[in-house]
Amino acid sequence: MKKYIGLAMATTIISGAAFASIARLEALGEDQYGSWTVSDSRNMFLNAAEIHNHNDFATFEWGNTSQLLNDEKSPKAQGGIFKKSGDMIYGMYFGADSNTASRLRVATWKGLEDLGAITSVEFGDFARAVQNENTLDLFVGGGSSLKWGAKISYAKATNEQGYDNSANNGMKFDEVKKEGIVVGLGAFQGDNAFYANIGAKNQLEITNMQFDAPAGVELLLNGQDYEFKGKIGVQLGYVRTLTSNSKAYVEYQQQGVEEKSLDLAGSGFEKDDWDIQKIKFGWSKIEKINDVFTSFVKAEYYQEENKNQGFVEGSDNKTERVTATLGFEAGVKEWLALRGSVSNNLIGTHEDSDDNKKTLDDSVDVKLGATLAFGDFAIDGLIGNDSNGDGTIRTDALMSRVAMTYKF
Repeated sequence: MKKYIGLAMATTIISGAAFASIARLEALGEDQYGSWTVSDSRNMFLNAAEIHNHNDFATFEWGNTSQLLNDEKSPKAQGGIFKKSGDMIYGMYFGADSNTASRLRVATWKGLEDLGAITSVEFGDFARAVQNENTLDLFVGGGSSLKWGAKISYAKATNEQGYDNSANNGMKFDEVKKEGIVVGLGAFQGDNAFYANIGAKNQLEITNMQFDAPAGVELLLNGQDYEFKGKIGVQLGYVRTLTSNSKAYVEYQQQGVEEKSLDLAGSGFEKDDWDIQKIKFGWSKIEKINDVFTSFVKAEYYQEENKNQGFVEGSDNKTERVTATLGFEAGVKEWLALRGSVSNNLIGTHEDSDDNKKTLDDSVDVKLGATLAFGDFAIDGLIGNDSNGDGTIRTDALMSRVAMTYKF
C-alpha cells in the first residue's frame, strides 16, 4: 500500500491537481501558457479562474533573462507563489514574458536580417532592446458555485542612457521605452469554463537608431526612430467538459499592430498595419490505464490569417492544419514520474497572397520529460533536449528546462 501511495504522489497524473511546470506541459505536447486538456497550474495564464484548482504552492523556473523569447532551447527565468486565504486566492508571479509581444515587435527587423540589410549582430542588439522585461502578474480569485479569477500582467522598462555596440559592428541608439499590459478574466461553473485575455497595451519606442549597414541601407535606416504600437487584442475561449474524461474547446484570437515613425520607402517594409486572426477548436480525452499509467489523446483544428504580415505590403497568407497528439504520464518509482508525447499534422496547408497552396513541412514532434519527487518538492525537466536536435540524452545535462515546485 505504501508503494502505491508513493507512486500516486510521484506521478503528476494528467487529470488531477499536480506538480506543474513549463517542462511538464511541453513534454506532453501542450503550450507553455496553458492547456485545455491537462490539469496544470500553468493553465492560470490561459484562464485566470484556474487558480481555484492550483493554489498553496511556489514554483521556480530556471533560465536566462537576456533573450527575446522563452522557448525550449532558451528558457527564461520566472516564478511565483499562490496562496488561499479563506474563500479568496491570491498569486504573484515574476517573469512570465509574452512571446507574442516580442515576436510582433521584432518582425520587421527579422525580415531585414533575412534580406541581409542588417547583420545578425545588429538584429541581436535590437532583439535584446525590444524583449519584454520586468513582467509582473497579479492574480485574485473567489466565488463558490461560480468560480472566477482575474489577473493583470504589467511589463515596463526604459533606457535613457542609450546603447552602443558599434565597436563590435553592432547597433547603436539613444533611448528605448517599452510597456505592455494584459488583463485576464476567467470563470467556470459545472462543466463550463470561459476565459478572456485582453492585450490592452504593447508599445515600444527607440530613438536615433544607427546601423553599420551597406551604404544604401545605412542611408535608409540611420538616424531614424522606431515606434511600435499594438491595438487592443483579444483571446476568447470556451471549454466544455464532456463524458468519459473528455473535453471540447474553442478559441478565437484577434490582434492588430501598427508601426509608426519608421520610413523604409522602397524596401518593401512599407505597410503601417498588420492584422492577425486565429481560430482553434479541438477535442481531447484522458484515460487512466492502471494505477501507474495515464494516457491522453487530442485532435485540434487551427487556422491563422495574416494581412500584411511583418508590415510587408501585400504579404497576406493563411495557414490551416489538423494536429493529433498522443501523450502519457506514469509514476514508475515512488520518486520518479515519466511523461512523453508525439504529435503530427494530419492535414496542413499554407496559402500565400496569390492563393497558391503548399503542404506544411513534416511536423512529427516527440517530447520526453520527468519529475523527481521529494515529498512536497518536485523537480521537473525535459529529457533528450540536445541542442543538435538529434535526440541525444546527455549524461552531463540529463534534464533541461528545469523547474522546482513546492506545495505547502
